[in-house]
Amino acid sequence: MHKGRNVMRVGHEIELIGSEATLTRLNGMDGIATLRRRGMIEAIEIGETWFDLNTNGAAYVRDRSGEKYTPGWIRRTAARAERRGIPVGKPLKPARDHDERVLALFYGAAVVHVRQVVAKVSQAPLIVSTYGFSSPVSPAVLPVVPDSVDEDFDAA
Repeated sequence: MHKGRNVMRVGHEIELIGSEATLTRLNGMDGIATLRRRGMIEAIEIGETWFDLNTNGAAYVRDRSGEKYTPGWIRRTAARAERRGIPVGKPLKPARDHDERVLALFYGAAVVHVRQVVAKVSQAPLIVSTYGFSSPVSPAVLPVVPDSVDEDFDAA
């Protein structure tokens, strides 16, 4: 991910982390060969990744805050409160402005919002959701250097 003009955009590189055997098998798949033949991707470089614990890395977290306060969310919340016989609570307001740090990805008809979290790399197991994104409670920090870290480093 990288920051575009007032919006997050998809990056230009894909970094895959796995065993050498798995990455070699992926590199030999028909779909990857087709993409390479069409000039859509460059040759894949397979190398060993070294990283130090407690260095900065990135976790990609599903951000559900944008799903709140939409007309559908307001309608469901009011109906749920009515069924339960309880007051709605705070007055429900329409959606807020779009968060510029969130990237919207489309999976068919579904939209998944993703936020990049910069944190320290640890040896904790990486736990991700069905979509492959980590939880805000326990981000799966990958040993990659996100663009935002480069920008912070350049500014210093």
